[in-house]
Amino acid sequence: MPDRTTAVLDFPGGSLTLSRPGTDDLSLRGWSAADELLLQESCSRLEAAPDSQVLVVDDQYGA
Repeated sequence: MPDRTTAVLDFPGGSLTLSRPGTDDLSLRGWSAADELLLQESCSRLEAAPDSQVLVVDDQYGA
Protein backbone atom coordinates (compact mmCIF):
# COMPACT_ATOMS: atom_id res chain seq x y z
CA MET A 1 0.00 0.00 0.00
CA PRO A 2 1.42 3.42 -0.91
CA ASP A 3 2.26 5.84 1.83
CA ARG A 4 0.05 8.88 2.39
CA THR A 5 -0.08 11.87 4.68
CA THR A 6 -3.30 13.08 6.26
CA ALA A 7 -3.93 16.52 7.73
CA VAL A 8 -6.86 18.72 8.71
CA LEU A 9 -7.61 21.90 6.77
CA ASP A 10 -9.55 24.39 8.89
CA PHE A 11 -11.47 27.15 7.10
CA PRO A 12 -14.34 29.52 7.96
CA GLY A 13 -17.02 26.98 6.94
CA GLY A 14 -15.64 24.05 8.92
CA SER A 15 -12.80 21.61 8.47
CA LEU A 16 -11.77 18.90 6.03
CA THR A 17 -9.53 15.91 6.62
CA LEU A 18 -7.48 15.53 3.46
CA SER A 19 -4.93 12.94 2.37
CA ARG A 20 -2.01 13.29 0.01
CA PRO A 21 -1.19 9.89 -1.50
CA GLY A 22 2.25 8.71 -2.48
CA THR A 23 4.29 10.17 0.37
CA ASP A 24 4.95 9.83 4.06
CA ASP A 25 6.54 13.31 4.27
CA LEU A 26 4.47 15.08 6.95
CA SER A 27 5.53 18.51 5.62
CA LEU A 28 3.46 17.91 2.46
CA ARG A 29 -0.27 18.65 2.62
CA GLY A 30 -3.16 17.68 0.36
CA TRP A 31 -3.96 21.35 -0.39
CA SER A 32 -2.28 24.59 -1.38
CA ALA A 33 -2.62 28.24 -0.41
CA ALA A 34 -4.79 28.68 -3.51
CA ASP A 35 -7.21 26.06 -2.14
CA GLU A 36 -7.34 27.91 1.19
CA LEU A 37 -8.10 31.19 -0.58
CA LEU A 38 -10.83 29.56 -2.67
CA LEU A 39 -12.49 28.18 0.47
CA GLN A 40 -12.29 31.53 2.27
CA GLU A 41 -13.79 33.42 -0.67
CA SER A 42 -16.45 30.78 -1.25
CA CYS A 43 -17.53 30.81 2.39
CA SER A 44 -17.94 34.57 2.45
CA ARG A 45 -19.97 34.51 -0.78
CA LEU A 46 -22.10 31.56 0.36
CA GLU A 47 -23.06 33.44 3.50
CA ALA A 48 -24.61 36.09 1.26
CA ALA A 49 -26.40 33.48 -0.89
CA PRO A 50 -26.94 30.36 1.26
CA ASP A 51 -28.75 28.40 -1.47
CA SER A 52 -25.69 28.58 -3.75
CA GLN A 53 -23.16 25.80 -4.27
CA VAL A 54 -19.48 25.63 -5.19
CA LEU A 55 -18.15 23.11 -7.68
CA VAL A 56 -14.41 22.45 -8.11
CA VAL A 57 -13.58 20.57 -11.30
CA ASP A 58 -10.41 18.61 -12.06
CA ASP A 59 -8.40 19.73 -9.04
CA GLN A 60 -5.98 16.88 -9.51
CA TYR A 61 -3.41 17.88 -6.89
CA GLY A 62 -5.28 19.95 -4.31
CA ALA A 63 -8.31 19.83 -2.13
